[in-house]
Amino acid sequence: MSLQRRGPDRNLIYAATVPRTALRQLPPWALPWLVFVIACLVYIPTSGGFARNTDTAANSLAAWKIATTGQPWMDGVDERHWNDINFDYLVVGRDGHEVVGRTPGQILAGVPFYVFSSEDQAEFSYRPGDAAAAVMTAGALALLFAGLRRQLGDVGAAVTVGVFGLATPVWTVAAHSLWTHSVTVLAICAAIWSLTRSSWLGTGVALGVGMLARPHLAFIAATIGLGLAWKRRSPKIAVLVGVPCVASLGALAALNRYVYGRWSIQGSYAQSPADVVPGSNEYGGNGALAYFENMAGFLVSLDRGLFLWSPFLVLLIFAVLREWKGLPDWSRWLAVSGLVYAVVQVALNEFHGSSAFYGYRLALELLVCGAPALAFSASALGRRARRATLGLLAVQFGAFATAALYPIKLDVLVTKQEAWDNNVLARMFDRYPGPTALLFVTSTLIALGVGLQVLRRLESRESVASDYSRAAVVD
Repeated sequence: MSLQRRGPDRNLIYAATVPRTALRQLPPWALPWLVFVIACLVYIPTSGGFARNTDTAANSLAAWKIATTGQPWMDGVDERHWNDINFDYLVVGRDGHEVVGRTPGQILAGVPFYVFSSEDQAEFSYRPGDAAAAVMTAGALALLFAGLRRQLGDVGAAVTVGVFGLATPVWTVAAHSLWTHSVTVLAICAAIWSLTRSSWLGTGVALGVGMLARPHLAFIAATIGLGLAWKRRSPKIAVLVGVPCVASLGALAALNRYVYGRWSIQGSYAQSPADVVPGSNEYGGNGALAYFENMAGFLVSLDRGLFLWSPFLVLLIFAVLREWKGLPDWSRWLAVSGLVYAVVQVALNEFHGSSAFYGYRLALELLVCGAPALAFSASALGRRARRATLGLLAVQFGAFATAALYPIKLDVLVTKQEAWDNNVLARMFDRYPGPTALLFVTSTLIALGVGLQVLRRLESRESVASDYSRAAVVD
């Protein structure tokens, strides 16, 4: 789908074939900011639109408490003001205080959005936390655009960001409410921006920040740092990526010492043995069988499967395999790091993670890590494969736009136990057929129409560039 540019000659050809529009006359730094503003205008109004998950409720409540009192202690918080949320994340912390048992990264990210909130519990709102998630995800798209435009050009980077931000659960999970994924998606996109500039220290800092929300992002950092150090025969890369990540783990341990009274990167999770048994699941299984069950659910379960919600990946993965050797080395190691992370993720968490969200969430980090390789390989798709991919993306956009624009009800959400054989969008069609069909069909047709226009322009430019290259060879 995206136009990949290789080498300086291709860059000149691309520049010569792109019409001089008002956007092209903007200074280079302005376009990423434009992407950020547009993303905020989409994400903020559509955030927090459906039944809230206990995880995100806990994160927002903790951020509010820190912003209004300067302390994380939840002593005296009245359950009546939790909007009937089944709040089960209060644990005993340091000196007997009640605290929210979540990782600190996303909580701290939400604090600035609650600075002007009232200490009155009756006035507590989840909206600032939702806005924090939306703004962080918008920032992630801007960084992804800024990083990929060097090789894809503005049009190709914009198409990639549009697909990534609007046709995947990035919209309905990371940008919806204050998940850990709101932080990790931003962190990985910041790492992509740094990798395109060979800023190894920046890569480490970005991933280190993400580790405060999900510590096992350390596997992504380790794979990138060690892989590129080996590939480029430069141990310096591993050191520059690794130092900020080690510092992040130290900061995480110190924060947990302050909140929970013990040095640990697990925080409150260490209190539950089920959370630290590799390959375990809530049905009592563990070991290899449970692990493969979790992996199958991670990939193909009806309500949480990566390929069920993002079927365009099936076509693009083959393009990546064909183009693999020609891809930038950093994009290859980033993709590999995402796979390593997914293997670890499935061992640490069940595939469904929890209920009350739309799409998948535990595969988001894998999706972001693979985004550059997928985008760079998309130009290798044949004409039929491009149109098939466009059709799948239009349907995906329709699916996520439907949930984002029509706040779904609690009764259509799929629980953990139903994730194998039920799907939230199917339930929306069943229980609210009129609004669901109208939004889904309209959104899909709009995406299809816009996508066809973009695809034709990209193919026209490729054709012009090809003719230009042949003429240059003849001359």
